[in-house]
Amino acid sequence: MNDFATDGRCFMLLLAEDEDDHACLVERSLACAPIPVELTRVRDGGEALDYLNRQGEFALAEPPDLLLLDLKLPGVSGLELLEEISQLPRFAALPKVVYSTSVAHRDVQLAYELGASSYLKKPMEFTDFKQMISALCLYWGVWNQVPPIDQSNYEK
Repeated sequence: MNDFATDGRCFMLLLAEDEDDHACLVERSLACAPIPVELTRVRDGGEALDYLNRQGEFALAEPPDLLLLDLKLPGVSGLELLEEISQLPRFAALPKVVYSTSVAHRDVQLAYELGASSYLKKPMEFTDFKQMISALCLYWGVWNQVPPIDQSNYEK
């Protein structure tokens, strides 16, 4: 089992979220997560691309175990980010989880068409939000199996 809680390694979560309040909710929820999580936050899709491609200030960044992204990002939107990384084979196994206040059928459908692994509606109550983040960490960090990350795929 891929159990980050027992192998001494933190689950690496890349959060693409421009709203400070929502990012704070994720951070507060992770304090109660069932596994150790290291959170890196980027504020727009362009920064997320820089992080994933290890460019600029993110040149030494560790590859994330999960990308959690909002749809309504400034600059490069969440959908544009998904479209961009779906074309790069090195990100094929990276879980890409959209979380949004939008449940518009078109947004959900397009997110999946562009490679989203999951689409979650942001809960309005903190208790529900905390449960969602805990379940997300358990599913993607413990129960789900992904191929090992080939670090050479992340070399420039």
